[in-house]
Amino acid sequence: MIFPNTLLQLTFRVRTAIGFGIGVIDSSKLEQYQTSNIADQPESSVFALNSGYVHQNGVFVSYGNKEPNANSVVTMELDMNRHTLVLFVDGQRQPHSLANIPQNVRFALSIHYKDRYADILGFNDISA
Repeated sequence: MIFPNTLLQLTFRVRTAIGFGIGVIDSSKLEQYQTSNIADQPESSVFALNSGYVHQNGVFVSYGNKEPNANSVVTMELDMNRHTLVLFVDGQRQPHSLANIPQNVRFALSIHYKDRYADILGFNDISA
């Protein structure tokens, strides 16, 4: 989806503390994501793993974001004016955000195990 000049928030509750990744992916590359681990993609993905690691385009970028616990509330804030993705865990902004977000992206939640899940709590345009 194209989100020009918008500030969007996607909020969800993590039901299990391990086995997931969150981020955005380039919509034009959607087909290649359906058959592989999104965090390992060599291009056009921006992903934060539940362990506190951050990957961009398949490359490790940083470590030090808070690891969500079971029942943590996680928010991704996508700013398409600045092309950034900021993460919040339990209302606290995380120190490592991501830049150079492609223009045409989709939010992504990658759950790695069949007994893991998350509840979507909100999807809001907070531009105004």
